Amino acid sequence: MNSTELTCRNDRRRHDVRQAPLFGLDFVEVDLSADHATLEIFFLGKAPPQIQLANVRITGGRRLRDLWVKEIHVHRQEDPTLDDYLEVVVTPAGDASTYTLRLVKLDADGHPTDDPMDDFDPRYAEVDFTFRAGCPTDLDCKTPATCPPPQREQPDINYLAKDFDSFRQLILDRLALTMPDWRETHAPDIGVALVEVLAYAGDYLSYYQDAVATEAYLGTARQRISVRRHARLVDYFMHEGCNARAWVTIATDIDAVLDARNIFFVAGLPSPDMRLLQADQFAQLAPGQYELFESLVKDATSPIQLYAAHSEIHFYTWGDCACCLPVGATSAALIDQWVSVNPVPSSPTLLPGGEGRTNPSPVGRGVGVREAVAVGDENAPPGTKRALNLQVGDVLIFEEIVGPTTGNPADADPRHRQAVRLTKVTRTVDPLYHPYREDYGQPLVDIEWCSEDALTFPLCISATLPAPDCDCRANLSVARGNVILVDSGFTIGESLGEVPAASRTDRCATACEPPDSLNTPAKFQPILAQRPLTFAQPLPDCGCAVTFGRQDPRLALPRIWLIGTQPSAQGAVVTSWTAKQDLLSSGGTDPHFVVEMDDDGYAHLRFGDGNLGARPNAGTAFQASYRLGNGAAGNVGADAIRCIVFRQMTDGIGNLQPRNPLPARGGTVRESVEDVKMFAPFAFRNVLERAITAADYAALVADNARRLSERPALLAAANALPLTTLAPHDQPHDPRAAIEEEPGEAGGLDTDACLIPFQPLQGARGTLRWNGSWYEALVAVDPVGRSGGDEIDDELLNEIDGYLQPYRRIGHDLDVRRAEYVPIDLVLSVCVKPSYQRGHVESALLDVFSNRVLADGRLGFFHPDSLSFGVDIYISRIVAAAQAVAGVLEVHVSQLERFDPGEPVPDMNDELPADGKLALGPFEIARLDNDPSFPENGRLLLMLRGGR
Repeated sequence: MNSTELTCRNDRRRHDVRQAPLFGLDFVEVDLSADHATLEIFFLGKAPPQIQLANVRITGGRRLRDLWVKEIHVHRQEDPTLDDYLEVVVTPAGDASTYTLRLVKLDADGHPTDDPMDDFDPRYAEVDFTFRAGCPTDLDCKTPATCPPPQREQPDINYLAKDFDSFRQLILDRLALTMPDWRETHAPDIGVALVEVLAYAGDYLSYYQDAVATEAYLGTARQRISVRRHARLVDYFMHEGCNARAWVTIATDIDAVLDARNIFFVAGLPSPDMRLLQADQFAQLAPGQYELFESLVKDATSPIQLYAAHSEIHFYTWGDCACCLPVGATSAALIDQWVSVNPVPSSPTLLPGGEGRTNPSPVGRGVGVREAVAVGDENAPPGTKRALNLQVGDVLIFEEIVGPTTGNPADADPRHRQAVRLTKVTRTVDPLYHPYREDYGQPLVDIEWCSEDALTFPLCISATLPAPDCDCRANLSVARGNVILVDSGFTIGESLGEVPAASRTDRCATACEPPDSLNTPAKFQPILAQRPLTFAQPLPDCGCAVTFGRQDPRLALPRIWLIGTQPSAQGAVVTSWTAKQDLLSSGGTDPHFVVEMDDDGYAHLRFGDGNLGARPNAGTAFQASYRLGNGAAGNVGADAIRCIVFRQMTDGIGNLQPRNPLPARGGTVRESVEDVKMFAPFAFRNVLERAITAADYAALVADNARRLSERPALLAAANALPLTTLAPHDQPHDPRAAIEEEPGEAGGLDTDACLIPFQPLQGARGTLRWNGSWYEALVAVDPVGRSGGDEIDDELLNEIDGYLQPYRRIGHDLDVRRAEYVPIDLVLSVCVKPSYQRGHVESALLDVFSNRVLADGRLGFFHPDSLSFGVDIYISRIVAAAQAVAGVLEVHVSQLERFDPGEPVPDMNDELPADGKLALGPFEIARLDNDPSFPENGRLLLMLRGGR
């Protein structure tokens, strides 16, 4: 190429020269393999017909200028798609400077001239090259053409100017230099007015600069959104509070079906007679006098089945009196009834909501198998069925309705109410009593519920009333069905507008793509018009009633659903956008967004940038459906929710009486900025993310709350099934937000997996052992309430092993095993006071040194929860415990040692530890069951004297 200064990005002339009957030089390749240099000069197409040695002229260079061309060879390609090239051998090899190679004409004497050969294109008659182009380098050998901006003189800047007055004076001083003839100082002058406008703009920008610097650090930030983002960087989730949840039971006189999308509940109405309201009646109520609750159901489109028989269910005492369910009970028997089977009506039953849907079965929650099971009961009298339709997964509320000591309903203890979730339902019959016919017994339903829902109080079922009645009063406590979970808040809809376009870029057509235009979306951060936005923790995939009622505000997500509609040539594209806590784990195409609450309680929506979360396209219109109501205002008391409201006119549903026997809980106010600044800097130290030491393994296993929260995912992995819930889901209440689920989201855990009882641990102990090649982490577990290692099943060990795997350090093997339970052989010699009966004292001592829970709630000396890993047994503690028993005059420990199976009878030779304690190893736990059938689990021998 000739030495013109013109540079072009699109070199179209190079292609045209190949097509024209012209010659041109394309590029040069240099080979420095020998002491000379070989140049390969490539043509644009074909080479001239005749090239002599004298036609090749090389000029340039700085240190080596006189290069001698020794020989040339022309290589002509037969393939028309390949270019010819000229091989030139020169000596010596040139330096690293630039040389120019040309093919020139010869004069009459055969000497080279300065003119190019005939038919050479003037643009490509010469080519520049260097002899060092082939040296290895990491840089691009082609120097890019640059068009630098013009040099401008920068004025002196006074960086001390930060307010309006200083900016005004700075501009006036500058004008005095550039416009010395302008000396106007009056405020009405247009020049002075412009100076003050510029000074105001500078003052605003200076304030903004200071504000940005202030919000850049957690310690100085003042805006809530800034503090939230800073805290997230140190793994601290600033929470916005959460709404309240409550269990509502609906009493009904007929079986009815409700549409979850058509109802909501009201608490705090002044009149207790307002039990059922239509939409127009509710609109007449004065706002601000009530709290609203909506139902949390598995699927908002599925009907809610109510049964009249579930309004109040009585417990069965098997004909006995003065019965109660003790603390920790997880099973009971309920009284069922035989009822006549009504013929199925020929016309379909209209479901509430006015949508014309029909109930496929007159009983069951849309599942016809329940009717078949009830009618097909072999113990049922002809033409009858069972009244109760309890199923696994249902929730019941136990409630004391009559005072057990007085028989007065006003004396019922409101604290004796508890919700339980059924894990097993068995339909049985008591053949002893025949309340209906001689050949048919009393129908019963045996129920079991979650271990986490074990009774926290004794539930009295029947009692003998005091004189003068002296009769047996039954049904002191009842079970209530038709229970649904509700949470505070009310759903509304709002249009957020369209994503604006920041710019439009038209792209020219290329050889591969047609012309196109690209709309760059502008920043789109809408603000919701209503407040406060509801925050709630998503319901667990499976769990017990107590689990559904609990909420961690730091795990709460905003209850908002977005539908984005983007017009296109093929039709509107509808996308459902999901709210997340942050976008750090979101991909560039994930339709996720984040809700950030400002200091005034308004919600700001922030979308992704195309790398972390999808960026909404320009022209996309967003429609929002979200819940209003948050914080502690929803924590209403028991029996406060007593009204149900229908959004659409509904009739034929009978007499509905909703109420919440238990108070609403979980409503939490949002965290303050001051608390975040205090606790966030230390948050990363509070969560153990990796087990490094033996103590780390033990701490992770002993954290029952953490293991319980991760249990659903662990069970799903163990069963190789996708996660879903057997209980209510968070579902959008707006029908427009109903989007088809992606493949893999359907399905669910099997019932047994979700309802496996959770076994909490009392403690754990870990150690690291070197096996010759790597370390093995040995973890021993001690479950709560277990009395021996033989009662710890393998499922618990496998579950803990799977729970620890994600935290295991690389290079550590994991071995989870049972604790080593050491049976104790204990002999006590006791002197009884003369005024006490020896049998009474012996019974009291057996209770004190038992492994049971005593009648007064105290734990026995050898109760499993009183002992843990490495807890030594001290003689002094044994003596103190025995001496505290009424009637004991003197106690002497005759024997304290590990149980020896070879000694069928305890040795009385005072075999006591030398230091006054029976030492146990770090993985050992003492055990004394005192079971004559299993002496190898520890035994106790009492030798009493004295007394009477």
